[in-house]
Amino acid sequence: VSPDDLRQAMQDILQTWATPLLDDPEALQQRGGQSYTVLTLCRILYTLSYGTVASKREAARWAQAMLDPRWHPLIERTWEGRRHPGLDASPDDIRDTRAFIRYTLNRTFDVRSPWRTQAERQKEGTNDRQTFT
Repeated sequence: VSPDDLRQAMQDILQTWATPLLDDPEALQQRGGQSYTVLTLCRILYTLSYGTVASKREAARWAQAMLDPRWHPLIERTWEGRRHPGLDASPDDIRDTRAFIRYTLNRTFDVRSPWRTQAERQKEGTNDRQTFT
């Protein structure tokens, strides 16, 4: 499977799976669903950036290193909370997870795609090497 095919698949998953979660916050009520959502979004963002698939742990570590620091506590709580899938997620984590869904959708469907090549960035006059800020 080519990197571009993987990227397209991630966009399709975001449209069919993640977008509807914004209208159904009850799907995030239990820690299991909430954790699955955050870690899957990390994996999707990783795949969009590199065109390869990463484990949940690898993608979570990458996200904590590369994404805006405001997401670091959510990712950390999610990683720890996944061990207790039957517990209720906190209202703050549900709110933050919904915000992380929106963030992912906004970053993914931005006109200046997050996985631009170096040549494309140079052509645009933006030679940024970091994928997300």
